[in-house]
Amino acid sequence: MTIFGADVSHYQSPISFRRMVDEGLQFVIFSTGDGDYRDPAFVSNVQDALDNRGLVAAAYHFVRAESEGTSFAQQADAVRDQYAAANCWWLPLFLDCETGATLTPDGIAAFSRELTARGITVRGIYTSKSWWGGYGWRPEFGTVLWQAAYPYAAGTQHTATGHPQDAYNSVGGDGASWWEWRPGPPTALWQFTDAADCAGKRTDMSAFRGTHDDLQALLYPPTPTAPQPGPKIEAKSAPAPRARERVLDYSRDQVTQDTGYWCGPASTQTIVWAATDNLIAESDLAGRLGTTTDGTSSVDAFPRVLNSLVPGADYRSVWMPNDPPTGDQKERLWRDLTNSIDAGFGVIGNVVAPPSNYPRAVPPSDVNPRYGGGTVYHYIALMGYSEDGPRRVWVADSGFYPYGYWIGFDQLATLLPPKGYVAAFAPPHPPQPPHEEDDMFSDEDRRDLRLVGDQLFGYERDERGPKFTGWKPEDLRQSAQAKTAAGQGLTLVEAVQLLRDEVAQLRSELKGTKK
Repeated sequence: MTIFGADVSHYQSPISFRRMVDEGLQFVIFSTGDGDYRDPAFVSNVQDALDNRGLVAAAYHFVRAESEGTSFAQQADAVRDQYAAANCWWLPLFLDCETGATLTPDGIAAFSRELTARGITVRGIYTSKSWWGGYGWRPEFGTVLWQAAYPYAAGTQHTATGHPQDAYNSVGGDGASWWEWRPGPPTALWQFTDAADCAGKRTDMSAFRGTHDDLQALLYPPTPTAPQPGPKIEAKSAPAPRARERVLDYSRDQVTQDTGYWCGPASTQTIVWAATDNLIAESDLAGRLGTTTDGTSSVDAFPRVLNSLVPGADYRSVWMPNDPPTGDQKERLWRDLTNSIDAGFGVIGNVVAPPSNYPRAVPPSDVNPRYGGGTVYHYIALMGYSEDGPRRVWVADSGFYPYGYWIGFDQLATLLPPKGYVAAFAPPHPPQPPHEEDDMFSDEDRRDLRLVGDQLFGYERDERGPKFTGWKPEDLRQSAQAKTAAGQGLTLVEAVQLLRDEVAQLRSELKGTKK
């Protein structure tokens, strides 16, 4: 069986999708636009088509090379805006590759990644054999090939016209050689004419050799499920893999936000400081992010700022439009989060927390963050993860006590839609174990260094607060004097104590001189 479908844009608008169904068409593919141009009929076309059940739907976007004046990021933003306006994040997308400029496989792959980072599923490529040439295929291109080829109708000097079935038969039908082209995947859809009759309009027309359900399964493949366990096999030699847990080292002193609407700058500050040891004022970061009294606009505001401050991190924003998220979106969140943290870079999450779903701490944390005041729109820094037991994530929360806690990953995944997150896509590297060989400091040396730092740089404390960590001036003074008299070497803290005594003596003498 072969079924037919049209691709439509503003050039055919308005068009009756009910009439398409009545005429026997079974699928439709909408234009989102061209480069950074947004097709003005996209939203209405999607909404009208959805009112006429029975059409398998997809979308396509005409890709421009960056040399034509628009970046791949700008083009991806245009597609994202269209999907957001139509609320059709589930809609699979084809990349329309036919521009007259040089659009390379690297460029196509880069554009695909930009789309994926915005929550859009790239299902395949639309192109012609003459344009594609020997480009081959990459994972970023999706899995479906939609080929454009308009042979003359038999006995004519023009492309096929008329009813879709008649037009298709006139160019060879199911036996046409065009079906044999496969630069990677086989040709699944063939756009065989630009002049078919469709709902009273002249449109491009494509064929699919299969049923309506076959096409639905091709464009909307099911989410893979975990394989069922087979027979139990004893593994006697290989030990079980260890559960992973990693929390980035960051300062707890600067987590809290300076204003009620600077959660974005505060989360950025925590991440940048942890990655670079560079403490940047929240006010500075607010200016860079464009934060106002209404907050920071969206996750798209962060990558440019983070990448300028954390070289090599390759931060990107990822939207999670489905609420609840799909299984694929949830697993991608875990993968992006763990990879980013393994690379040494925290993740910013944009949460939407209604009172029924306020964040809850999970063990070993035992204090729930004190959210309140209705639905909370908030940015948080995700600084660690654990697979020891149920998956969980460490949150540095600038707005709510206790400002740091473990949250269950399953709950976190419900808090991010319909917003998203910002993760680093730099290659992950595991934490390096400490080198024990050739270590110049003993445990006693390290203790002494901590004591020296405590005395020289620590803040003032008394009996009402934390005690000093063990510096005992009188004992050190006596041992230092005894060792000096005996010609013995001093420990680091003993030497520092003698220096402190000498400085105190000099100050006393100077005061006496002034009198």
